[in-house]
Amino acid sequence: MESRNVQLLNVLLANAGLDPTLEDREKLLPMLEIYLERLELLHLVDLDDEEVSGEFNPLISVST
Repeated sequence: MESRNVQLLNVLLANAGLDPTLEDREKLLPMLEIYLERLELLHLVDLDDEEVSGEFNPLISVST
């Protein structure tokens, strides 16, 4: 059975019209998991009415 993150990755890729190889999907999964962890932390911060934005940094290291 696939994990929720694998299912989410598959949905995101399908919605984008992409069909990467299984090897490429396995490389993308750790990046998605880091993104989801950081997004969860962002949601936990009480910023009242402040506007926030995310940042994409392609230089983030992902340990495999």
